[in-house]
Amino acid sequence: MPHSELFRFRVPFEESQPAFGDLLRRAWPELDPETLERLFERGRTRVEDRPIRRIDHAPRPEGEVEVDVEWPDEIAHRAAQPETLARGDTWVVVDKPTGMPGQLDPDDPMHPIFFLADTLGLKREAFTSVWPMPTAASGPWLFGTSSESADELRRAWRMGEMMTTWTVLVPRPDMPSGMLRPDEPMTIQYNATTMRDGIAELQLIPRWEGDGDALLEATSPLEAALDALAEAGMPALGDRRRGGYMVEGGLRARLSALVYDNAELQHSWSMPADWWLEAPVRLPPEERDEPEATDIESLDLPELIVTPEALDRLRTDERAGLGPENEIRRTGAMRPGTLVRIRDAGGRTGPTALFEGGDPRLARFWSKRPLEASDFDREIERRLDESIARRAPLLRRADRVERFRLVHGAADGLPGLVLDRFGPLLRATLYSPVCAAFKDIVYEQLGVSYPDTMVLELDATSMPRSSSPEARFARAGGHYLEAGTPLVLREEGLQYRCDPWTLDGEDLDPARRPHRRMLADRASADEHWLQLAPSSIPLSLVLADAGVHVVDCHDAYEPGERPEAAFEFNGLEMERYQSVTVESRRCPSAIDRAFDGMIVPWRRGSETVDVLLETLEHIKMGGAGLVYRETAGADLEEELRDVVRRSPHTLVGVEEIEPPVDVPRLEGVPESRPTRGWWLTFGE
Repeated sequence: MPHSELFRFRVPFEESQPAFGDLLRRAWPELDPETLERLFERGRTRVEDRPIRRIDHAPRPEGEVEVDVEWPDEIAHRAAQPETLARGDTWVVVDKPTGMPGQLDPDDPMHPIFFLADTLGLKREAFTSVWPMPTAASGPWLFGTSSESADELRRAWRMGEMMTTWTVLVPRPDMPSGMLRPDEPMTIQYNATTMRDGIAELQLIPRWEGDGDALLEATSPLEAALDALAEAGMPALGDRRRGGYMVEGGLRARLSALVYDNAELQHSWSMPADWWLEAPVRLPPEERDEPEATDIESLDLPELIVTPEALDRLRTDERAGLGPENEIRRTGAMRPGTLVRIRDAGGRTGPTALFEGGDPRLARFWSKRPLEASDFDREIERRLDESIARRAPLLRRADRVERFRLVHGAADGLPGLVLDRFGPLLRATLYSPVCAAFKDIVYEQLGVSYPDTMVLELDATSMPRSSSPEARFARAGGHYLEAGTPLVLREEGLQYRCDPWTLDGEDLDPARRPHRRMLADRASADEHWLQLAPSSIPLSLVLADAGVHVVDCHDAYEPGERPEAAFEFNGLEMERYQSVTVESRRCPSAIDRAFDGMIVPWRRGSETVDVLLETLEHIKMGGAGLVYRETAGADLEEELRDVVRRSPHTLVGVEEIEPPVDVPRLEGVPESRPTRGWWLTFGE
């Protein structure tokens, strides 16, 4: 029986605007041109509620198209046969082409899924997809070789035994990561991996949260995700049902990874070469009627008059700050966080800045672009979006690395604000009074993307760097942690206890993560290492987990920091660990043995050179070492080479350890501690 169906999609912006017939061809790649024309003639088509009567009409970009299609009894689908990507005893993954129907019609003996079963040498009546797929979609598609095996795979996904990751292109979201809650009983975590031309690539991880009694029901995680994305105002490109931009090449949503521990079903697939589009898809900002100030002089802002040298510095260094000595005078009332226009006494206009007004900083750079000052709230949201998007590699591994930084102050365009993730919680640290201008906007945006996440806040503007007072409650969420209750945070298979209110517990400093990873990768089982770093429990755990024998020198651990508890918590043998309570600078002379490696903190003064020289006396030929520094200053490579030349060793390699993506180095700003590390390799 014929039936009608309503479809909705948007007209993309392209250099040569597509005619309506082109949009129909893109929306229904499975149909031949003659069938499309008949559907157009028989159906009802409107753009922005105006009927379309010519198939060669080119609708205006951004217009919403509605097509009420009256389907005939039979349709001849045209699509290539899928290729096999992976195959096991009870399952097979095929590469579905765009236009192949994604759901079987058992009454159609000519259905492409039946032909696929024939090609694979499987029984038609047994071959079963684990979940239906949209016809316009392409990419990896999971089947069971029998209905029972498909049910088992579906059950494994619903029980959390099988993880799926989907990749989709959407209009740029309000927040680059967050949680979607579709009508189905599931949650979908999304993280933006790339943003450009108003479009974002999201990675989606759907998780079932419903009753286990309905395990055999064929719910599609992709269909649920597409519904939730559209509901959130970011329909997938090519989604012909939910208002997506109708781009060339079909629906931009496909499976990118499957991990099932109970089978040889652990695969990931890259996106195809034509995944991103050459055309921008969305109208340029100036054609979307977004406000743009003509220049900074046109903005109605208070003025800060500074010396010519200070103005030149702000023009060339976007991370620069101004000191009180740079001020000549000011116009208008200014409280910390006030957005101001910078001038010099000669009348030259510079960028906008945020007034701080204290010692040692007078103001912090904001922007050279007028729009970023005139539409301040939106600019805060945009900078927060882009900061979190840059953390996509960490967000994708959030189940293995639970402590990392989402915002790093001036490096992410939000001067003075540091935002750290502690598993289910977020902790904001304010290092400058200018944060008063935007911190509430940040918290509000976090509430949109992370509605279940509690946010803590620590005002460190007048706090000594050595102290660590308790944070305060800033925003509620579904996960509430009382002060004094430690969290268990995971990092690459190890577990650490930490109280995010006070930071008491093992010191999982994000800036030191590359150091921990390098030790895990390069230290070998049964080696002996000498560890002279304070707050060293995470480093000692990483070494012991790699099978290394560790001698840990320290002045004294607090009762709550006993390494024995951390070792027991991780199931590591204490026989690989020796704790020596002695001042680290005297430790080498107190230990009478040779070591394969060393960890030495670099401090100011000649004492560090003496400690390093004495430590090198105890390092075997061909050994290695990690030297790190947490204070600003010049490059240490030449100093390290000079020290080693005075030792029995030959230095064959000095490798500076790159900072992590979430803690880029910043010199001279209060929110950054520019940790640097060097890996030393000694010759035989």
